[in-house]
Amino acid sequence: MGHQFCHTECMRPILEADVPFIWKRFREANKSFFDNSLPVYNGIIKLINGTEVVTPIADSIICSMSGVCLEDFNEVVGAAGLGLGFGATKLLRCFYERVVTLRYITSHPIEAEAWLDYSHVNWAKVVKEDSNLDQALLDDIENNFNQVKPKFIRGRKNTLQTNWTPKGVAELAAGASSNLLRELYTRGFVVPSMYVHPTSLGLAFETQHSDNGGISLNLETMREDLRNALSMSHLLLVQVYEALNLYFKKGKELQVSEFNKALAKTWPMLFRAEPLKA
Repeated sequence: MGHQFCHTECMRPILEADVPFIWKRFREANKSFFDNSLPVYNGIIKLINGTEVVTPIADSIICSMSGVCLEDFNEVVGAAGLGLGFGATKLLRCFYERVVTLRYITSHPIEAEAWLDYSHVNWAKVVKEDSNLDQALLDDIENNFNQVKPKFIRGRKNTLQTNWTPKGVAELAAGASSNLLRELYTRGFVVPSMYVHPTSLGLAFETQHSDNGGISLNLETMREDLRNALSMSHLLLVQVYEALNLYFKKGKELQVSEFNKALAKTWPMLFRAEPLKA
């Protein structure tokens, strides 16, 4: 029997969506999330704006990365607001990895230089297949790459690291002075990775098949993923605030406690073990 794709309301082109109505409904349905995450968002801005840079490399990286985390949050919430639960989950992976990296560097600021130096390796990767660039620029990139390359060579075969650190995301999370980030590694990174890459498991999560050969998006999974993306984005936002407070010694421990209490009240499922549904 041949397959047909069963179109549902959520699969209408986004270009046809009544965005103001959808967003209004989303805000009303998630009032507690909006009420409790916005003060954290604004609090992060205040912490960044009120920070004096003392250690140029580490301090600048931490402030800049914290600011980009706000945009990560906006992207996850924006996708969720449009009902794009799978899209929000893909974006969550980026947000989670950035917050893990941020918290790791705030705990190990000596690693900031390696994180920055690896940008020269990334530049070499970016221009590798592009021969139309200015030769002087290519020469500069190659020279910078050769200068830092010895720092990132590992093993007997002199293999170049694929990232700025030989540690994986799970190991970084474990060393990021936040047990919660490591505990939520599967929700924040592993499962979203199944969607970011074209995996068979990701496809199985996203679709469902009927007995008559029909194929449709799995709306139950989409709703669960949307809720997970929202709750995790709220948690990650609090993690950014806490990291800034600890690293720059802002003395906002009471505010951190209040933000965490509001988080737990809004999303109690984050703080209890729930098995993944097959």
